[in-house]
Amino acid sequence: MKKSNTPLTEYEKSFAEKHHHFVFYFLRKQGLSDEWYDVVIFAYLHAVKNYLQRQDLQKYQFSTIAYYTMKGAIGNERRKKRISTISLESTIGDNENFSLMDTITRNHLDYIFYEGDTDMEIKYDVPIQTLFREKSEETIAIENFLKSNHKTMYFLYDTLEESKKRTNAMRKYRQDKHFYNVYEIKKRGKYVFIEKTEQFLQKVEQKKLQHKK
Repeated sequence: MKKSNTPLTEYEKSFAEKHHHFVFYFLRKQGLSDEWYDVVIFAYLHAVKNYLQRQDLQKYQFSTIAYYTMKGAIGNERRKKRISTISLESTIGDNENFSLMDTITRNHLDYIFYEGDTDMEIKYDVPIQTLFREKSEETIAIENFLKSNHKTMYFLYDTLEESKKRTNAMRKYRQDKHFYNVYEIKKRGKYVFIEKTEQFLQKVEQKKLQHKK
């Protein structure tokens, strides 16, 4: 993806601020400390500009474009820092019959890098049902909204088709979480409004009063 060095327009700045939370979500998802922020933020801003200027990218969710742009920046940075490697077939000293591989024991096998993408994340004993379930931007925003003192919020989409699609996804999430008594979802054209129910607000107030006691 070609990067542009031109400054962001006011609309691009507004769009970047609206989705800025995704940068921290990406860092957490990748298990990276805040020290990597300076690396990914520039990639994120490039993703914003490319996404808004290229219609061919807008058939995808912005989070997808931003994710892979930031992941590419991380990979490039790691390649810069990667030390040079030597073959395990290299001989030791003047003995042509004794290579580095001959020094490897079973305990070392977990640390051998195999040919391929060395940036690939490998984890063991992960429940299969938790794989491939990354949270959408809407899910993250709604979860943060429920923890806040705000009573309403809305999402604005570029097309009616996208707003309909994302509304269905949000309703599916609410159904899966049994959040019918927590908030309501109302679609109005390209807008999708989220409103906390009176029942939920009353429970929040009751908890606040109990906490004060």
